[in-house]
Amino acid sequence: MANVLRGIKSFDMQGDNGSFYNDIGLIYGEGLVKELNQFITIDDCRQKIKEYIIELCKRASPNVIWYKTIDIMGYELKGMEGVENEKIEEEYYLIDNRGVSRGLANQSTFNLELKMLSEVSEVCSNLNVLFPFVRDTYQLEKCILMLQQNNFHGKFGIAIDLLATVFSLEDFLSMGIQNITIDIDHFTTFTLGADKSSSYYNTTHPSIVAFIEYISQIKNKAAVELNIAGDICGLLITKTEHINIDNYIMDHIPPIDIPYERGEPVELFSGA
Repeated sequence: MANVLRGIKSFDMQGDNGSFYNDIGLIYGEGLVKELNQFITIDDCRQKIKEYIIELCKRASPNVIWYKTIDIMGYELKGMEGVENEKIEEEYYLIDNRGVSRGLANQSTFNLELKMLSEVSEVCSNLNVLFPFVRDTYQLEKCILMLQQNNFHGKFGIAIDLLATVFSLEDFLSMGIQNITIDIDHFTTFTLGADKSSSYYNTTHPSIVAFIEYISQIKNKAAVELNIAGDICGLLITKTEHINIDNYIMDHIPPIDIPYERGEPVELFSGA
């Protein structure tokens, strides 16, 4: 039975609310730097994020927490402190330097983020890292090497934002990934060629569901978890409930009528 978990995009703490911490599925690195209006190059920024992740991990333990490395577009960096060495002006901001492509283009900055996560992993064994916008095995090899050089103690996985990632999935599995998380917003945009504001944007389109089924078939060859994250509607859950999905990770957990192990089942919400 699938879990319904929470995606964290801000410095949200809810005191002794145990269910909040138990339901954390994914921390979005870009959400934290945007809230601080400081990039990961700033010492104070890294320290605040580090302390926040440690607190979440300790409160959520023994449940695991996945942190997705920063995926931020050039225009979102404008006015942010510490972005002097970042490419901000981009002609095709939606598809250019996204996720690990930006990180690997400026490895000194990317290394600061991975070093911070490695320091957290020394005290929190339940922290794992997720790499977004991985285009090919060469990029993942670079990311793994940087994790090893920083002595990261947790597991690593990939987000599926692009079709290129889907068609290389077996190769990624052979490299030891332990998590496949479909970013349903990005994947829909790049598969259908439709921005979220477009009438053609539809996360329950037959091609999207077919690709999710295909991904599930590939992932069943290995003992890894498969998640769907993002703006998830009830209809998408209905259309994928027959697929072996481990977690639905939502920015805001609405009422959903599916039992899940970390909380109580609640009423189904509608959506398309």
